[in-house]
Amino acid sequence: MIKSPRLVTENPRKGDESVSLPGDELVPDASVQITHEILLGATPDRIWPWLVQMGCGRAGWYSHDLLDNGGKPSAREIHPEWQDLKVGDVLPATPKSNDGFEVLVLDEPHALVLGGLDDRRKGTQRPFTAPRPEDYWHYTWVFVLLPAEEGRTRLLARSRLASSSSAGVRWIQGVHNIMQEAQLRRLKARVEGTLSRDTLRDVAKGIVGAAGVAFNLLTPFLRGVRNHWGLDAAEAERNYPGDELVPEPRWDWTHAVEIEASPDEVWPWVAQVGADRGGFYSYQWLENLVGCHIQNTEVIRPEWALREGDSLLLHPEMDPLQVVAVDPGRSIVAYAGPDEDARGEGEPWMAFTWLFFLEPIGDGKSRLISRVRSSCSDDLAMQILTGPYVTESVGFVMDRRMLLGIKERAEG
Repeated sequence: MIKSPRLVTENPRKGDESVSLPGDELVPDASVQITHEILLGATPDRIWPWLVQMGCGRAGWYSHDLLDNGGKPSAREIHPEWQDLKVGDVLPATPKSNDGFEVLVLDEPHALVLGGLDDRRKGTQRPFTAPRPEDYWHYTWVFVLLPAEEGRTRLLARSRLASSSSAGVRWIQGVHNIMQEAQLRRLKARVEGTLSRDTLRDVAKGIVGAAGVAFNLLTPFLRGVRNHWGLDAAEAERNYPGDELVPEPRWDWTHAVEIEASPDEVWPWVAQVGADRGGFYSYQWLENLVGCHIQNTEVIRPEWALREGDSLLLHPEMDPLQVVAVDPGRSIVAYAGPDEDARGEGEPWMAFTWLFFLEPIGDGKSRLISRVRSSCSDDLAMQILTGPYVTESVGFVMDRRMLLGIKERAEG
């Protein structure tokens, strides 16, 4: 029997080994049992989706990603595509193998029981209920959610192991304690929404991006090459949707990336760009350094899709661009028109378009084009503020990273 919920620390701690949990009976002769517990500020139904999406090639394990997820960051959001878990499914334990933890029990949203049977001599995995080989590890890993006071939940995580030999068991215990405590701590941050917006990885990437900006500032003579990154000059000089809004730009760029995915697969990622939507898939740390408050999304949310008449927010303290045209699956044109009164009175003004253009290029591939065109008044201050020297130096780095970020997501 599981004891009634009791107040436990909000940090991971060793749990009560005398408590009986679901799955204990599956390895009745276990020689090792390790239980951890933590108090989470959410109800079981809110925690459950985070548990069922675990696994390499899925959401990761929320622990030390360098050790158990091939260095790929664990998911920071709930992914709908990983919620349909079934008994018998296997959650890969490593990025390079399909072997892992077999789903043995699914009692939503109360208990998730995983397990495995390893043939240590052959280095292979058998079905959990298969006969044990001569040299084996037979184990379960269970997560139990127990409602606690004030809408919180007591989470117990238990591992049990039966082994044909004690060799390596002590080492496994030590590693498991470290990984399990990290998992619970980071799961708590995700469930409670206290996960830091920018990770060390984001900072490191941002530093690389900042170095790129510095290089661009020092090499304005390379602007002509950067301005059509990803496609040749002739393709960059084609007519594109929205060009008529800024027919004679003072400066422009047309960047592109080829994507190993169809336009239908790419479009949803493009359609949700925006500081108040899916982010810009670029150097998030740099954007947040200047107050954008962006979290680049990992998932597609249809409710974020831009439609004609919507606003495209670049920064909370800037006037948004207006989405003036949307051709679903093909293009989005965002526009900031000139202040006609200011222009008529000889005052500073500017006009700006940003086009996302998606086209098939055969063999199920796509090309995504990002095109910016800008014009402004003749006064020196406006030309310095909105001109190409600073704007293009920053914009090339961020735009290129955005295109690559969409490519990574669309290609999975």
